[in-house]
Amino acid sequence: MEKKHRILIFDTETTDKIPKVKSGETVYIHQYPYILQLSFIVYNTFTKEVEKKHDYYIKIPSNIIITPFITELTGITNEICETKGIDIVEAINIFYDEYMKCGCIIAHNIQFDIQMINIELQRNKEIILQKYPYCINIFNLIFEQLNGITHYCTLRHGINVCKIQVMSKENKPYNKWPKLCELYKHLFNQDLHGFHNSLFDVSACLRCYLKMRLNIVMTDDEFNHIHQ
Repeated sequence: MEKKHRILIFDTETTDKIPKVKSGETVYIHQYPYILQLSFIVYNTFTKEVEKKHDYYIKIPSNIIITPFITELTGITNEICETKGIDIVEAINIFYDEYMKCGCIIAHNIQFDIQMINIELQRNKEIILQKYPYCINIFNLIFEQLNGITHYCTLRHGINVCKIQVMSKENKPYNKWPKLCELYKHLFNQDLHGFHNSLFDVSACLRCYLKMRLNIVMTDDEFNHIHQ
């Protein structure tokens, strides 16, 4: 099957937001957030089937404490990461294998998730270069151009789909970035509960993408089967 028919949808849950770095300020790699959960699905747009589904909790250093806010949001605790988690380097290697089979990479607010993968690539660069040096190419612009890999952000493309108008600081109306739950509600007229679990988010993102870009309608049964 041709690469162009395969798409990869991915999402990360993290310890925090990515810090905004002021001009002249130094932020060290350990100060950036850590990935707690990495989920991704490979979907074949020709056969209209999910080919692969991956969902991993990630081990984090023992000195990194997951805040009550993040636990309440995601359900992830330090104990879950320690007992169920795998090494981020191993997760990235599995991700690379699926990434290379796909012609389009999709996420909701894809720039955040790309940044998080890049942060982990930098933080673990030494061991990645020793074990899986090819993984360093993930999300490299030239590498993706040479390999026919494109991106699609359901958040960016959803702005003018949802048209949720808010007022700016200058008191001017504009269409805001839709949350994934808002985009899903707009497209399917359904309120879902379960967002901020990365596998659930990936499943919802896939369903939105198929409707928005390809006019493929996934049934409720198909959707429920993916994220369970």
